[in-house]
Order: sequence, then structure tokens, then C-alpha cells
Amino acid sequence: MRDDILLIGTKSAELYMGKKGDLKPILHGHYEGELWGASTSSNEDLFCTSGGDKTIRVWDLQKKKMVAAS
Repeated sequence: MRDDILLIGTKSAELYMGKKGDLKPILHGHYEGELWGASTSSNEDLFCTSGGDKTIRVWDLQKKKMVAAS
């Protein structure tokens, strides 16, 4: 256990970790409801999801992280 590292979870299904003043996002997800759809790109290593939270999110498979949301 390290006392200088924070792990913070939000109501909107996000996790942040790091030291005070230097938190980095480590997880994003859909909140409220369920996952409604998922689709892959035919020419890039990307996929998008939509959910009950009325958002669309784009994920990078190589970087293993969310790269856009609306």
C-alpha cells in the first residue's frame, strides 16, 4: 500500500490514479443503463460504442484507451 497514490472513481464510470495534482485517467466506460451498440473500423484499429448514457465513445485498440467521446 502506498499512501501517496490516489485512486478516484466517478459517477460517470471513470477511474483516475496518481499523486495529488497529477491524476491520470485509467478507465472510461458507459454509465447509466447498458451498452447499446459496438462497431469496428474497417481500416483503422478503432471501435466505437454507444450506451444508455446517450454517449458515443471511440476506442483505440493499440493504445487500449478511449480517444473521443460525445
